[in-house]
Amino acid sequence: LNADRFKRILNPQEAYWWKMDQAMNDCYIFDKPFLKPHLTLDQFGELVQKDRKELRDFFELYLFTSFTDEMNRLRVQFAKQLIRQGCLQKSCLSTLYVESGFNCEADLEHLFYDFEGMSIKEFIDKIKI
Repeated sequence: LNADRFKRILNPQEAYWWKMDQAMNDCYIFDKPFLKPHLTLDQFGELVQKDRKELRDFFELYLFTSFTDEMNRLRVQFAKQLIRQGCLQKSCLSTLYVESGFNCEADLEHLFYDFEGMSIKEFIDKIKI
């Protein structure tokens, strides 16, 4: 089997976005900037060494989302990870919003439902099965 014939040829713009996406993922994994509740696009730009326009284009044209929505999605994913790792006790759940980078518990609950289509309690019940 010749795997080379299945490789997709990226045009220069796609290759640029793909490379930027890889850099963003590295930043998400190692620096976890989404855990800062008041993170701005400019602060994030300093971290990844990109300007505001370039980042806005990346989020809107490549990821089809906004910076804020992407940070909130990552926060929800992190909250899910914490829950899966054993954050099931009431004391842990009461601080889950802080540990996952949200300003308040209501934001976590609302955005968790928006992204996952279920409440945190429903998610916990589902993983306990």
